[in-house]
Amino acid sequence: MKQRPSSTCIISLLLFLALFAEAQLIKVKDSREGTRLLDEGNAAYDQEKYTDALNLYLKSARNDNPDAAYNVAILYYTGRGVQQSYAEAIKWYTVAGEMNFVKAQHNLGVMYEQGEGTPVSNLTAFEWFYRAAQQGYDLSQFNVGIAYLDGKGVAASDSKGFEWIKKAADQGLAIAQFNLGVLYEEGRGVNASERDARDWYDKAAMQDYSDAQVNLGLLYKNGAKGNKTAYEMAADYFKKAVAQDNVFGQLNLGLLYYEGLGVEQSFPEAFRLVKLAAESGLAPAEYNVGVMYYKGEGVEASVVEAKKWIARAAEQGYEDAVNALKEIK
Repeated sequence: MKQRPSSTCIISLLLFLALFAEAQLIKVKDSREGTRLLDEGNAAYDQEKYTDALNLYLKSARNDNPDAAYNVAILYYTGRGVQQSYAEAIKWYTVAGEMNFVKAQHNLGVMYEQGEGTPVSNLTAFEWFYRAAQQGYDLSQFNVGIAYLDGKGVAASDSKGFEWIKKAADQGLAIAQFNLGVLYEEGRGVNASERDARDWYDKAAMQDYSDAQVNLGLLYKNGAKGNKTAYEMAADYFKKAVAQDNVFGQLNLGLLYYEGLGVEQSFPEAFRLVKLAAESGLAPAEYNVGVMYYKGEGVEASVVEAKKWIARAAEQGYEDAVNALKEIK
């Protein structure tokens, strides 16, 4: 049985509510009548008088103040000062969104995507994300790109998916930079380019985006061809990902310790790292833990433990594990 590294080249939809603790409220002043009420609402909120804040925001919102409408939605969404209600949150996000308040538009996209206070509607989610994306909101640009790639709420188009994800990546959004690297590596929506993939992974990795660190490590490892420095670079990137508890980093660093590539060979350290990833349910890691139990590498040999871990991987359809179970006696 063999050890098999795993890649994190997985594009996933980022559903990000633009609500950030105390900074979630909008406190922009303008010349409208509702400004005084908005300011008073903010003062009440800061004093944790949430019911008073809600009433003041409602009065301001009814004076066509989008900032206040957005804040009303947040209070309903979080249940501060009022009974929590996704339906009311959608109502007031819609009021703000129709006045082109970009974070309200994005949050509406999230709620329709997740079915919060409304039936799931990929079409409506896309429409709101698209409105926010057109105003340059990076999270929505990313989500529009993913929608095009997946064909959710819009006709699938890899080229448009690439275009919108790049817009978000150009603004410095780490998950977009990572996914742009994936698209370049896979040649999806753009001509394949390992150089460009590496550049975008590097941008995301510099922001401590751990999946990008793993993929950089894999590029160095897979392209090493016996080059010691390349293996050491791979190990360094995997270590950075491991420091953030990234399971793919744990698995791949463990495999380097197993093989003695870029690090001093150590079966015990290999077993420790791979088992960490296996305990998170990562099938290739579960399989490799089983292999090490079977061979007694870094741990006392145990056919019972080997079968247990390999069976876990097989239950997830991991082919090597399925085949290995037939061989273990």
